[in-house]
Amino acid sequence: MSVFKRGDIYWTEFVYKGQRIRESTGTDKKKLAEEFEDKLRRELHEQVMLGRTKAMTFGEATDHYTTTNINIRRRNPDGTMRSGTKDDLGRIKRMEEYFGTDALLSQVIAPAKIAEYRKHLLATGIKPNSANRILNIFRAVLNAAFKAGGLAREPIIENFTANDARERFLSEDEEKRLLKACPAYLRNLVQFYLDTGARHDEGVKLTWDRVSLVKDGRSSVTFTNTKNGKARTVPLPSRTAAMLTRLRPKGLKKQSRVFLWKAPGAKKAVPFADPKKAWETARTAAKLDGLRIHDLRHTYASKLIKKRVPLYDVSKLMGHGSVRMTERYAHLVQEQLESAVAVLDQAA
Repeated sequence: MSVFKRGDIYWTEFVYKGQRIRESTGTDKKKLAEEFEDKLRRELHEQVMLGRTKAMTFGEATDHYTTTNINIRRRNPDGTMRSGTKDDLGRIKRMEEYFGTDALLSQVIAPAKIAEYRKHLLATGIKPNSANRILNIFRAVLNAAFKAGGLAREPIIENFTANDARERFLSEDEEKRLLKACPAYLRNLVQFYLDTGARHDEGVKLTWDRVSLVKDGRSSVTFTNTKNGKARTVPLPSRTAAMLTRLRPKGLKKQSRVFLWKAPGAKKAVPFADPKKAWETARTAAKLDGLRIHDLRHTYASKLIKKRVPLYDVSKLMGHGSVRMTERYAHLVQEQLESAVAVLDQAA
């Protein structure tokens, strides 16, 4: 055994197949440190026996994941990236900045290194829910490397216990204030979010060929640029069906965007990109500090649940991967049940 103490923690250092291995064991107990080294040596041996002889770097692992997962599986049929992909690419870039693209994966997955990274995430002010999104991508990158033969074992990366979920719902009065504060072009988009629960990309990138407006029956929209890649059709409330009927131009091209805006002095309206400035102005005027566009999606879900729509149905309308994701709104169901039972307190 070749363990030595640095500060309060034991480290291991040895040469295997001409490669110097040096890692923190993550413990101040010598016996545990020796067990760690013994396990590491076995893993390296298994790596050679299984043909996993390449010393993959973290940069090679992130490139592999981007090439085989993001660039292939995260695209819509039209070739555009799915919602949320840009955020994941940003998370990968920050991980590369922290670990370094030249770092060997065997060093990156050391328990002490992973523990340090978890502490780093929280130390930079990132909340547990957001940190878990980063850890999920981190885990996915390493799992892809394992399947490609760059690691002898699948990494064990635990998520944080998250209790910082942020679901803000607009009251009926707040919704009215917000809509009143929006310029006409933004009001249409905001109303659409409130009545469909669409994610931001799903709304701004909606094209007319995905809108079904009918005279008899319920009009609907179909979202294809979704976060999970699965298309979903959402029925429309009458006010938004009427709004879309009003907006629909004559002789339109099927691929034309639904929501447009025209800059002051401009001759032609253009598709929305990110109405950040207009949104901030309207939000401030409505005195809704901190309100995000994504909170309109939460408001849609809360209104459905308050009308006693089952969680399963809300999950389908929201495009959640499972009902578990919809259970964040379960406390609203409890509030409704309490209100229902309150009738028993009334005098007969």
